[in-house]
Amino acid sequence: MASSSSLKASSSTSNCDGYNYHVFLSFRGEDTRQTFTGHLYAKLVARGIHTFRDDEELEKGGDIASDLSRAIEESKIFIIIFSKRYADSKWCLNELAKIMDCKKEKGSVVVPVFYHVEPTDVRNQGGSFEDAFLEHAKDADQEKKKTIETWKNALKTAANLSGYHLQNQSEAEFIQGIFEDIVIRLNRTPLDMGCNIVGMDFHLKVLKSLIKVELDEVLMVGIYGIGGIGKTTISKAIYNDISSQFDGSSFLGNVGGKCEDGLLKLQKTLLQDILKCKAPKFNNSSQGINVIKERLRLKRVLIVLDDVDNYMQLEKLAGKHGWYGAKSIIIITTKDKHLLDQHGVKALYEVQKLNHEKSVELFNLWAFEQNTPKIGFESLSNSVVEYTHGLPIALKVLGGFLREKSKNEWESELHKLKKIPDGEVQSVLKLDMHDLVQQMGQEIVHQECLKEPGNRSRLWDPDDVVSVLTRNMGTRAIEGIFVPLSLASQISTNSFTKMNRLRLLKVYSSRFWMIDFEKIFPKDLQNLDFPYFELRYFHFKGYPFESLPTNFHAKNLVELNLKHSSIKQLWQGNEVLL
Repeated sequence: MASSSSLKASSSTSNCDGYNYHVFLSFRGEDTRQTFTGHLYAKLVARGIHTFRDDEELEKGGDIASDLSRAIEESKIFIIIFSKRYADSKWCLNELAKIMDCKKEKGSVVVPVFYHVEPTDVRNQGGSFEDAFLEHAKDADQEKKKTIETWKNALKTAANLSGYHLQNQSEAEFIQGIFEDIVIRLNRTPLDMGCNIVGMDFHLKVLKSLIKVELDEVLMVGIYGIGGIGKTTISKAIYNDISSQFDGSSFLGNVGGKCEDGLLKLQKTLLQDILKCKAPKFNNSSQGINVIKERLRLKRVLIVLDDVDNYMQLEKLAGKHGWYGAKSIIIITTKDKHLLDQHGVKALYEVQKLNHEKSVELFNLWAFEQNTPKIGFESLSNSVVEYTHGLPIALKVLGGFLREKSKNEWESELHKLKKIPDGEVQSVLKLDMHDLVQQMGQEIVHQECLKEPGNRSRLWDPDDVVSVLTRNMGTRAIEGIFVPLSLASQISTNSFTKMNRLRLLKVYSSRFWMIDFEKIFPKDLQNLDFPYFELRYFHFKGYPFESLPTNFHAKNLVELNLKHSSIKQLWQGNEVLL
């Protein structure tokens, strides 16, 4: 039975993630086949890790056989065991060159093992490696000289990677350390990206061109664009694709809105993800910075900070280049490019809207669960796609909303959607995820009672609000109401009396400073009569009175927003809050 640290997937399912082998062992057979490599191979296989080892003596002429080349291309992780006579073999050197090509092209994971050799000898071809190359160079023609340079570059690149060096340690302990590292890399669970992903290959290609770290530096990459454009999905995709190449990785989602307490928790999550153990104790984010610098400065890490909206989040989480080990990568997603500029992020990728072809494909996948629309829906499908202007979240939400609806329902819903304003601007370019979800929710609420808005749970449409307030038609069904400030003159002292389940009241205007409050607010409006006991959220920008209504109850209040108001005291007399 496999141990608790063994690979979750058995060898029988090893190709489920697109690879035929979990691990490929590259080694000099004469040096280690019966000893170190044999023991490592046995341990990996015993734990269900599908491992390729060249058991046949195929070294004939030094060229890589086609089946071996295919095995390299179908492997996920490469362990290269550099022994004293490794470079003697043209076969091994050609194999190494092929492996490093895979790393360059596909981002494959390469783990070097220095078995009784010095990394500097491998990197610079010293010691026994120097002797081997002197032999290779004898009578070399121009073509052979090019091949030798390829081998040298492959050795240098591989030796610069983070790996394992056997020195004063037992082989059993050494093998156990390598084994545990491989298990951790293979057991990293990919982030869920949802379904029906379109156009991701292009994004990954662009990002991979940005994240090539040639020097011993820390690279910060910024992904920015409007809400709903796909930044989170893209960052998850690149994280899934390259995270196994690092000593540790962490994806911190929903960073936006986090302040001190939230940042403290994220710092601990970051450390726990990378160190694979309980985070060290610290009491504030300033202490957290010191712990991160101390524990991660020698580790090559991948960190993704998703949906950053405040510079403090970058200061506390992304920090500076010196926090992390060489060749670490920090990826930041945000709507605000200025934050990236402020933090000195140079590698930038602006996510663009989908073109028409990709928009049609994505919408059809969500609306019809296939790449093409159903017969008879072609024109309607194109109309919806035109409305979304290539915004992925709009295509997903609208596609899912219209799925399984009849043609008549499509026509009706499309007509309604075109009439829904986004604030005061009827521009789809400003729609983001929250706006679209809100629109869908509003339509559902509207269906609660088509003829009597007073019997709906939420009111936001100005016409419906006027109808309810002027006719005193509010009922206990209303839990939330949005009142444009321009309609305040329609409010009477008993407009809210029957709304005894009201939890949200928002009076709003984008031009409150231009409002003549004396003209639109009745003098007795401060004496509003309605049950405040259930009120959770009270927003009133530009509130014109010096105190809240006399019967205001704050016991259940969660949020009070009276920006730019005339208030001097919250209420007159005593107020019981507990």
